[in-house]
Amino acid sequence: MSEHFRTVKDYFTTSEFTRDEVMDKLSEFLTVEQGGKTLYEAALKHVQHPEVSQKFHEFLQQTIRHEQNSHEHHRETRWQSLAIRSAGAKLADQKAKALLKSIGRNQGHVAGSDRDQRDGEYRAR
Repeated sequence: MSEHFRTVKDYFTTSEFTRDEVMDKLSEFLTVEQGGKTLYEAALKHVQHPEVSQKFHEFLQQTIRHEQNSHEHHRETRWQSLAIRSAGAKLADQKAKALLKSIGRNQGHVAGSDRDQRDGEYRAR
């Protein structure tokens, strides 16, 4: 645990963090990565354009690594429960769910989808 706090102090030498503050941020980071993973998986089901699909796949793999790192930090800090979420984590979860719902509503019109290819208007949104 002290190694994590030492790392934080090295990067932010003028700031001191309580254990609760670090745990809140770890909770938020993990939630953001979990939401990102779900969003990339959903987007990959709709994207047809090879370049967009390749980029989303790369982002998904990176997000999976970040999620694994977040889980590892939770284990190393001996955090009692992953179910305890900070306010920032709850907000990140709500945002991911809203974005996922938006993907569902706009099914078939994700950048790089068949519709974009038919219209000849490949553009990132």
